Amino acid sequence: LPRSTLFMLVCAFAGTERMKAAYAHAVAEGYRFYTSFNKGFALVFSWMPADGSAPVRGAVHLPSYPIHEFEQAMEWTPPGMKQAVWCMLRFDKPPLDPERETSFQKPARHAIVVRVGDVRHELLPGQSLVLPQGVMRYEGLSTWMGYQVFYDWTTPWLLTACVLAVLCLAWHFSRAFRATPWDAP
Repeated sequence: LPRSTLFMLVCAFAGTERMKAAYAHAVAEGYRFYTSFNKGFALVFSWMPADGSAPVRGAVHLPSYPIHEFEQAMEWTPPGMKQAVWCMLRFDKPPLDPERETSFQKPARHAIVVRVGDVRHELLPGQSLVLPQGVMRYEGLSTWMGYQVFYDWTTPWLLTACVLAVLCLAWHFSRAFRATPWDAP
């Protein structure tokens, strides 16, 4: 977790030293952090509209890898464009070797296949594609990772206990104030 993008995002708001101390304390207290099997690649693009408006940078998240190893494609519509753009990640050598222990990382060499209508293009990182509505530049490949969220079975019981406590207090105070009028000596 200390080298994850989520940790760095929280550090941006709370401060790096404070977050490192909190993480060290959590580990010392026996907390465990688990990532899920849900990992994948994201294609990072810059879109420069032809109308001169501000450029936009964003990512297209592909399906989980290696669960959807042969489905690394996604369709999206750039801002201001009416036609969808289909993108597929293509790499020569799979990033994960099933025969040996490996870690999830970006492939060393890759390209993307972009299809606009019936026209197919292949882009390497740093290359651009000129379209009638603007220029789409492929910045490179990034990764994303999912985290496991566990359901706490005690939450419904705690909610029930709180509701019951509020109802009991309401009953108690209603009986106490109904028995004694406000203007009584």
